[in-house]
Amino acid sequence: MAKKKINYQETQAKLQSLLAELQGDQLSIDEHLEKYQEAHRLVDELEDYLLQSKNKITEIIDKQAKNNQ
Repeated sequence: MAKKKINYQETQAKLQSLLAELQGDQLSIDEHLEKYQEAHRLVDELEDYLLQSKNKITEIIDKQAKNNQ
């Protein structure tokens, strides 16, 4: 199954919002756990996005180096 394309800025904003909620004292333990799990999922998505971006950049650089030889 293909992963959906994420918007980095929107996902990062969601993560920041979740982190702010987690730092507060308004959530129950169950809500904290739920928010933590969601934050962890968002971190995984962002890391995957950054890795894919790095790989694309490396591929472009390699192609340019090969063409310049």
